[in-house]
Amino acid sequence: MTSHPVRRGGVRSSAAVLTLALTVAASGCGGSSGGSSKDYYAAIDTFCGKVTAAAQQVTTDTAAVRRDSKAPAADRYAAITKSLTRFADSTEAALTKLEQAKVPAKFSDYQKGTSAGFRTFISTLRTTAASADKNGPKALTQLQGKLNAVKLPDPPKDITANAKACASFSPKG
Repeated sequence: MTSHPVRRGGVRSSAAVLTLALTVAASGCGGSSGGSSKDYYAAIDTFCGKVTAAAQQVTTDTAAVRRDSKAPAADRYAAITKSLTRFADSTEAALTKLEQAKVPAKFSDYQKGTSAGFRTFISTLRTTAASADKNGPKALTQLQGKLNAVKLPDPPKDITANAKACASFSPKG
């Protein structure tokens, strides 16, 4: 998706960011080992569903900001940063729950890598929101590049095949 500028000030649509968020959301991760694959797929599917809902809310919020072109720029930035913070909070809550799932041994390395990646993703959202509150649009225009730099392993085919909420936006799905 392409970003569209919001009236003077350079706040950009979060559509490209959300595309990345949905892509990385397919890389679910969890905690202890020894669980069944079926339970793990269910945990990842729940995680992806929650991240998708949170990402959709950012899209909705961004569209509302774009429509409200008469609002002062500071109010528009505040609305976007508040939405990004909620996205980070929702993603972190879903990830924390997922990290409590028992993970089959065959997904152990994958899970470690994706957990670290999502923690970076969440931190990047929060840092950007805080910076945008102080510095305006510059931080927001840099967000996509920062999120693109987050390292996540490709999800195994088993996960995208069995976690239906993730399969539709998996890089390989």
